[in-house]
Amino acid sequence: MPTAPPTPTSAPTITPAPTAPPTPAPTPTPAYAQVVVVVAGFTFRADVADTATLRALGLGRRDFLPTDRAMWFVFDDAAPRQFWMRRMRFPLDIVWVSDGYVVTGVAKRVPHPAPGTPLSQLRNYSSVVPVRYVLEINAGLADQLGIVPGSRVSVAPR
Repeated sequence: MPTAPPTPTSAPTITPAPTAPPTPAPTPTPAYAQVVVVVAGFTFRADVADTATLRALGLGRRDFLPTDRAMWFVFDDAAPRQFWMRRMRFPLDIVWVSDGYVVTGVAKRVPHPAPGTPLSQLRNYSSVVPVRYVLEINAGLADQLGIVPGSRVSVAPR
């Protein structure tokens, strides 16, 4: 007599290997347009912050700025401007520039805040007169290069 086929048994359960929790993607650095800014005979390669989003980010979250690099902020019109050092990790000189490309003032050696400083405690740095452009450079460079009110600024595409 033929034998009965074996009784099917349940298939073994495959347990997936444990996985680590997902790692959040790093915040991408936006792609800035670049220009060449010349002031007091010194040439900076500058990232352009010409939108509200890019201006709000500025140089925040960067660890350093090479000596020949800068941030060039562009606004739609000349007006009194206020800047703060949100998320900054190194000190800066803030150079206020008129719509006629003339330095109107310099906030020198602006310190970066301690990590975790609440927004309400960040100091504001203001232009004395309406400006359309702002150049941020490493602290001390304005004095070293002789950038003073009246200095002419030229800007060209890179």
